[in-house]
Amino acid sequence: MLLALLSLVPICVQSLGAAEVIRLHRAADASLVAGDGRKAAEQFTAALALAPEQPTLHYGLACAWARAGERELALATLNRAAEHGYADAALAEWDPDLASVRGDPLWPAKLRAAPPPKLEGAESVRARLEHAQPVRKLYDTTSEWGICAAAADRNGELGALAVNRHGHDEGAIDLLDARTGARLRRIASFDSQVWTLAFDASGARLGVLTIDGVFRFVPTDGGAASEVGRLDGRRERDRWPFGALVSQSPDRRRWLVAGADLGALLVDADGKLVRAWSEAMGGFFEVRADWSPDGKRIVWAPLGQARFFDAESGAESDPALETSSPVHFARFHPDGRRLATTHEDSHVRLWDLATRELLLDDEQQGIFETFTSQVAFSPDGSKLAYSTAPGAYVVVLDIASKRRLYDSDHRGGRMGEPVELTWSGDSRRLWFAFASSVMALDGVELEPTVRELDRAIRSGPVRAGAGGVGLSIHFDGAIGIDTRTGRVLWRRAAPGGVEELIHTPEGYWTGEADELANYVIQLDLHGQDGNTHAITDHALALFDPKRVRARASGVELVVPRL
Repeated sequence: MLLALLSLVPICVQSLGAAEVIRLHRAADASLVAGDGRKAAEQFTAALALAPEQPTLHYGLACAWARAGERELALATLNRAAEHGYADAALAEWDPDLASVRGDPLWPAKLRAAPPPKLEGAESVRARLEHAQPVRKLYDTTSEWGICAAAADRNGELGALAVNRHGHDEGAIDLLDARTGARLRRIASFDSQVWTLAFDASGARLGVLTIDGVFRFVPTDGGAASEVGRLDGRRERDRWPFGALVSQSPDRRRWLVAGADLGALLVDADGKLVRAWSEAMGGFFEVRADWSPDGKRIVWAPLGQARFFDAESGAESDPALETSSPVHFARFHPDGRRLATTHEDSHVRLWDLATRELLLDDEQQGIFETFTSQVAFSPDGSKLAYSTAPGAYVVVLDIASKRRLYDSDHRGGRMGEPVELTWSGDSRRLWFAFASSVMALDGVELEPTVRELDRAIRSGPVRAGAGGVGLSIHFDGAIGIDTRTGRVLWRRAAPGGVEELIHTPEGYWTGEADELANYVIQLDLHGQDGNTHAITDHALALFDPKRVRARASGVELVVPRL
């Protein structure tokens, strides 16, 4: 009887990909929960045909045979699970599906409960994170939508994600609860992809720029969007979340809208056009413009000069700043009396705007020929951070002493892409990430001691309001960050991933582990995988619903070593 039943398990069937194994595993687990052991055995058997060495599947099949009353089969299969590496004795001793065979002499020795190993320090934290959340949903369709831009309101209450349909002239905006990442509603859809967006100071509406150059006001309550103006040029279809700017002035009276090579618009709060510029306001990656803290002036560095414009009329208001090297980017100090500039000669310079006196001059020399790129003052005005490109470094200076507080190692980089900088509201932390979101989101905590915040998350620049919540996006999802503590608040997937994804209540995860327990089941567009077995191991062992139920019952589980 035993040999006959075991012979029903096919030894080798052409792999259909990790996603199919995971689907079968979830279905079999659901059958176990429903008490249908025989149906669960059929489903586990089908999954084992695709991944015959997988210990979690052998363990599940043993549970199914036990539920079906096949004691002999259950013990034989349980021993096979142990031989293939299943070692979580605490779970097996707890498992109600195995109650009928627990204590039998044929119970495998490897699964006799012993105290779990004591984990300390970072390893303990990692263990808790790896067991943090269950699987909720598997994305099993190829990508149609990707997140291209994000914004957070000043109060830390609302977030907005711009999502574009790949290969189509179609975009939309989803409104989120900024603290939880929960989707509240879709507030707008467009016949063009979204380029960038920003909340106004009240949080009652968004300024939205689409790829076709149209700027709109979009109410956050779901009311009708109103077209305000249009940039002169036309940009090729592009879903990258950079090369454009939508920004409300600090005094709330004006909006500046710009698209790298398409020019810019100056618009009042009621949507009336004040001035339009046709010349480029920056390069492919960034718009090189900034508001003065009082909202009365704009500094703009389009062609190697820092030029100043009156926000009331849009007219040029002061002579351009004369510098020894072309200006790449310019930013006002929070006191409005000083200006920082980055340059092609790898210097960052700080100027007194009234006297045009040079107050600070710092040079960054690295292993590559670089220019200084982005610059950002801490909100309290005591620190200045800048980055370089194409060989990316990040430096933080104490303005009063001119001392370097932080000097990063080389961060990578490509094609002259800038590293964007975002300060926390309390001036203690700085986040930095490449504009394209394809490399890691990193950061540094400067107080009470200097400590790098290397998250190893593939994500983009943080978009943060004064309310303590920042949003960071990449092609397949978004994360929320508490900028007051540095803690990741939530993660969510785009509405359909670029590949097939495992999804947990906290979001979707990459195929390689990091300290935040990020895992993704990444398949190619045909649903195949070059290393299906190993990826399936991660998915099943780390996100097994049975392990979730065991954790909920207080069982201390062994961290899988795959």
